[in-house]
Amino acid sequence: MTKANVRSTVLVMANHWKILAAVFLLSILIPATLYCIIEPYTFVQSLEWAVYMITSTGLGSYGATTLAGQLMGLALMLWGPVMLMAIVTAGIVNFLRVDPNAFTDAEQEEILSYIREQREKEKYPLISKYYE
Repeated sequence: MTKANVRSTVLVMANHWKILAAVFLLSILIPATLYCIIEPYTFVQSLEWAVYMITSTGLGSYGATTLAGQLMGLALMLWGPVMLMAIVTAGIVNFLRVDPNAFTDAEQEEILSYIREQREKEKYPLISKYYE
């Protein structure tokens, strides 16, 4: 996957808050469910563990005793700050940078056609006066 593909994927996810919310929730619920199955903890405890791991808080209330649980914790600690926070930050920045006064596509096309028209008149001043 190239840098352009990664960048466009992050921007698409950032532009759609429903996708962003789904990724965030699934990033917590799936590891919590798996941790509940692998380790001897309840779902609520596993959910708390997943939130601690993804936010890199790691209070140590619930520690993994199996290798699978430890590897999942490591993966979740890396996923949270590196990927998830980047997506959330991109979404917030994208939301804040939207300009309500920006031109629409139709307005931009109209402006461009006017500029082209003016340039043509400047190129051929003698011919353009007959077309007015």
